[in-house]
Amino acid sequence: MVVQTYIQNYLESNEMQNIAEEYALQDVQINALDITRTFLDKILAVKRHATCGTISSKVRHIYDVTVLYERDDIQRFLSDADTLKELLTKTKETDRFYLEKRSTTIQYDPVGPYDFPSWRQYFNDSVRRQYEKLHEDLLYTNERQDFDKAISTFEKIHNIFLSIEE
Repeated sequence: MVVQTYIQNYLESNEMQNIAEEYALQDVQINALDITRTFLDKILAVKRHATCGTISSKVRHIYDVTVLYERDDIQRFLSDADTLKELLTKTKETDRFYLEKRSTTIQYDPVGPYDFPSWRQYFNDSVRRQYEKLHEDLLYTNERQDFDKAISTFEKIHNIFLSIEE
């Protein structure tokens, strides 16, 4: 990803490249994960923490998936079955690799089916209370978060993954 300062952007948009050059303002190339990969990582993290009993400390991931799911770029990604399946497979394999590398012994199969109905019970009342209180200590809003919307989002993801046989 190429980034530049606001000043550089302003100077270039106002055809003042000479000033940008005078002060040696240059574009900077940085490595960044694609938002689609982050989205899949978060989905699988929610499943892993739910099935391992640690979801209450990772409620933020549920929020992140719910918010990201609404984005147009994520919706386009989810509608491209081939790309989705390829990246989901890579993400699951990466998860498996890191769990093995850490010698983590947990009752979780990172390459297994997503199967939200089999672990939905971990989205319990305690997790609901924590999720609905995120605005108090994490988000810059007074709006209580809607846990039913989060559950609905994970059910939609389940159906999308079923359609690509994941």
